[in-house]
Amino acid sequence: MAVTASSFQTRVLGCSRQGRPIVANIVGAETAVIRIMIVAGQHGDEPLPIKAARQLLTPISPSEEVAVASVPVANPDGLHRKSRYATGIDLNRDHFACQAPETKALHDLLRLFRPTLVIDAHQFKSRRKWMLARGLTHAADVCLDWTTSPIADPGVLSTAEWVGRRTLEVLSEQEWRVSRYLVRSGTGVMRPSSPRLMSLLNYAAVRHGVPSILVEVREPDQRSRHAAERARSAIREAIETCCQIHVATTTRSVRASREITIRGRACKTGAQPKLWTHDSHSGQVCLEPIPGAYRAGWVASKTCRSPLAYGLPAKWTEIAAWLDGHGCEEIQPTKLPAGVLRTAVVTAVFPSRNRDGFARRVDADWRDTRRLGWSASWFRVTDDTARLMTAALEPTSTYGAVRDGLLPWKPAVGSTYPVIRLDRPRG
Repeated sequence: MAVTASSFQTRVLGCSRQGRPIVANIVGAETAVIRIMIVAGQHGDEPLPIKAARQLLTPISPSEEVAVASVPVANPDGLHRKSRYATGIDLNRDHFACQAPETKALHDLLRLFRPTLVIDAHQFKSRRKWMLARGLTHAADVCLDWTTSPIADPGVLSTAEWVGRRTLEVLSEQEWRVSRYLVRSGTGVMRPSSPRLMSLLNYAAVRHGVPSILVEVREPDQRSRHAAERARSAIREAIETCCQIHVATTTRSVRASREITIRGRACKTGAQPKLWTHDSHSGQVCLEPIPGAYRAGWVASKTCRSPLAYGLPAKWTEIAAWLDGHGCEEIQPTKLPAGVLRTAVVTAVFPSRNRDGFARRVDADWRDTRRLGWSASWFRVTDDTARLMTAALEPTSTYGAVRDGLLPWKPAVGSTYPVIRLDRPRG
């Protein structure tokens, strides 16, 4: 992807499942230090971010130091049908499973463009059931969130949070109604975005070490030109502010760490946030504390030292292709470094509360083994892929492939996990 200084290019990243092109607009130099990737339209029924991204081809002036890649329509099939998704796959829940060609196209751009900040733009509806029960509707113009997964590098997490909070402050000073993006769980607890790797917000941070920001603009209640233009202005302003703050920020480099988070717990401390609400009875718009319990985010509760390599059963060709799609490096068994082979035996299985048939959590003990022949597909764990591979392939990870039911294996107490670890030699 050769991008010269002050250049503008339109690149076709690939095609959707129904054959429509997925296009990226790229400005700036290939050697630029600050590289911002803007993604809109992962959900086809969210036109405001799409229109804003199309109008905002250069949110900041590109130069030798700054480059921008914008994908205005990440889901062209959904846009054509005016639906959230067109083929049964929610793209912003597919970044870990990586099944859709649209998701793979975005991952290719992540690898080729090498962004230092990712902005994922969406829109939300003002009418929420729990708010309507209180006679309220959402009144914020823009809501922001940032990388929430505790698997991500601490420097990436702190950079994303700083950019997000500073953007909220600047937009508030400009008299936009803003707040952090929160969701309400089935138990009534208010919390930020999920820490799982299925969203672009967390996948980009964990796999590529990129601070990521979620920008959500409120869908206008009135079908008027003024209301729609205000919503488009809000999201343009939010994206521009994120970009400007990131340019002024020294991005923290990712530290190569072998201690990887594989489980997290909700953080119950933190200031109770406030939301902009509109009272349907009085007509007043005010900023007030959210009702009920609040979880400020997630912190690590269990870590695991990543191995030198993981070995998969030879028949798991689809899983090998899945790892290859995430940029993991396959190696021949004859080129494996010296180490200790270990397998895991399941000691406990906790079913999912969602009735999806998957294990919510698995406990297991790793034991030394000499079995190597049946694990024909080996993948090296590098500094670049350690966080994703360890979180994905550890059987006890609550963010991994076992939890999401991606492996052709169902855990049972006493069963042996088919994936082998190659650990560093003792001593």
